[in-house]
Amino acid sequence: MDQCVLRLLTVALVFVNLHSALTAVSHKQGSCPKMQGPGHCAMMCFSDMDCGENLKCCSNGCGRDCMQPVSRKQGSCPKMQGPGLCVDMCSTDMDCGENLKCCSNGCGHDCMQPVSRKQGSCPKMQGPGLCVDMCSTDMDCGENLKCCSNGCGHDCMQPVSCKPGSCPRVQGPGLCVDMCSTDMDCGENLKCCSNGCGHECMQPAPPLPAKPGVCPRPVPHLTACEDKCCTDYDCDAKQKCCYSGCGMHCVRPRPHLLFPANN
Repeated sequence: MDQCVLRLLTVALVFVNLHSALTAVSHKQGSCPKMQGPGHCAMMCFSDMDCGENLKCCSNGCGRDCMQPVSRKQGSCPKMQGPGLCVDMCSTDMDCGENLKCCSNGCGHDCMQPVSRKQGSCPKMQGPGLCVDMCSTDMDCGENLKCCSNGCGHDCMQPVSCKPGSCPRVQGPGLCVDMCSTDMDCGENLKCCSNGCGHECMQPAPPLPAKPGVCPRPVPHLTACEDKCCTDYDCDAKQKCCYSGCGMHCVRPRPHLLFPANN
């Protein structure tokens, strides 16, 4: 009886090892490309081994096709915490196992766990946009763009680097060192604020009421993609801090209207 059980265990162990080996060789390097929409509902492959050369067996939204892999994995590299080991342990994401990414440690490169949410905040909605979801997460958007609500659907938009709230009133000259340059350099909900000489991460003060008027509809790519202001009070006189389509800028607002202007 004991010998029979031992033989069964041996056979099971051999089967598990063989399955692991086949699984290892059936998975090629690279990641499947992002789906562009539902394709034909046919199974042209079942595993990477059914595809020639370096092609991978990927979902097309309905069936599966052999596709050219992408060498960059999903997710963004985490924020650097300080200079690490000055050695390149990887050169591309493909040098890293599973879903890890090849990221800078401040001096060299290491395989790190990616973050699925990109830096920056979504711009304030200027009015209802197209009622279509062009993205569902930040990872659906290229480069540093974020997936943001347009008032009805979702679009990939240029993020703003300002967090909600206002900087507290300066109490006197502080340390003449810039510990941060934008709100994104500060953890959680802290803001990068002047201490009277340098800049530090501080707890924001309650937000001040917005200035009168409505921000004009943004026109993308006609202005520099950088934030010139964070709140209305960073702007002169009656100007407001508005999203221009590629950054926050001080602009002259339009008056409140019950219905949108025709022009």
